[in-house]
Amino acid sequence: DKIAQLSEVDPNIVKESIQHLVVYNFVKLISIFQYSNVYVATPKLPQLLKNKELQTQCIQYVSLPDRVPVISNVFRLLCSLEAGLTVKDMCFRSDLNSLNIDERKLIQFAVMKDLIRHLQKYPIITGEISSEESKDLLPYFHCF
Repeated sequence: DKIAQLSEVDPNIVKESIQHLVVYNFVKLISIFQYSNVYVATPKLPQLLKNKELQTQCIQYVSLPDRVPVISNVFRLLCSLEAGLTVKDMCFRSDLNSLNIDERKLIQFAVMKDLIRHLQKYPIITGEISSEESKDLLPYFHCF
């Protein structure tokens, strides 16, 4: 709605335009950064060690102001991401400030380049539930 308001365009047109940009790979939508998020490496992560251009882009993107991280430290941090380990946990394990790495930008860059992916958690109902219990759950289900 904010884009529609600022540009004085119908929100449906804005939504459709963004969908087209995503479909044609002009933009990529990523999840909001949260320290409670969990990420895991993808098979593309080793490209960070092999591709010099990707390394340069990464260093430029994730660096703290006027400081330059070492690519091996960036790679090590991304490899340490695993199921059950939050970004907050990663930050506690490693002193990112001393490594000259901005954790928010590190996660953004790695997600945008498909080096890591956000691991989602969804509740699953196991077993049977009564019709009364299912009525209580209805407010939590949405159709988009």
